Amino acid sequence: AALAGKIAEESESGVNGFDQAVKEMKKWVKVDNLKEEEDKAKLSIAVAEHARICQNRKAMAISILMKAKKDLSGKYLKEVDEELVKLYGSYEGMSHLSENAKEAIHSRFPKVKRGI
Repeated sequence: AALAGKIAEESESGVNGFDQAVKEMKKWVKVDNLKEEEDKAKLSIAVAEHARICQNRKAMAISILMKAKKDLSGKYLKEVDEELVKLYGSYEGMSHLSENAKEAIHSRFPKVKRGI
């Protein structure tokens, strides 16, 4: 679904395929039934992309990602945060939220240079 989301962003014809793929996935997979953080993160991102791209419901996408953040940690939390930055950037007048999210990512996941 993630690959289909990227294709849907680039072409109008990809939107229908992505829409159908996510609708079919929702029939079989529920976030509450998943045990692995990686699976929860990927599903949440795919459903949020679907809400943003196919349904033009950016607020719903933000809500999905914010809910997912509560259950995640580590690199999966970072993936969801990066998706939120991308989503905030797509809104006009929300650059301050995008900047805040970027700063939060850098403070929680600092890039440390190690000396040899």
